[in-house]
Amino acid sequence: MADPKFREIKRRYTSTDLSTYIEACNRIGHEIATIKTRSYRERNELAEDAVDALYEVGRRLQGAAVPGSPELPASRGDPVSSAFGLWYDGIKRRERQRVVRRAANWVLRDKADAWLRPRTIRDQESPDRLVLAVESDEGLAAVLKELDAFPKPAR
Repeated sequence: MADPKFREIKRRYTSTDLSTYIEACNRIGHEIATIKTRSYRERNELAEDAVDALYEVGRRLQGAAVPGSPELPASRGDPVSSAFGLWYDGIKRRERQRVVRRAANWVLRDKADAWLRPRTIRDQESPDRLVLAVESDEGLAAVLKELDAFPKPAR
């Protein structure tokens, strides 16, 4: 049974080509962004057109193998555990990097990048704290622990 909150989609778009819907969304976006006085009927038609185009784009993209998504390698024959596992590993790495950069920026301000990256001083190379933090949760914890030694910035 259809949800009574949603009207029936008119299906004015019948193409199977996704680019048709992308062009329609671009056109509708341009129309909406154009400052113009429109009648109630014109606004309603534009809104209905937008709903129909977005519905079709969403319907076509649902479950689609988008570059960078885990569905793409899985659809090419990779095991689901491998495809989604690698995707999850990437998410964890990006989040660990985001956390360590944010913490270092808060504590060290403009010196954060220099502290995170390796450098050679008197023939001794400092550790690459960014790589250490991104590689594992333990590495992230160790780098965050090092930041504890610095004075906290004033509020």
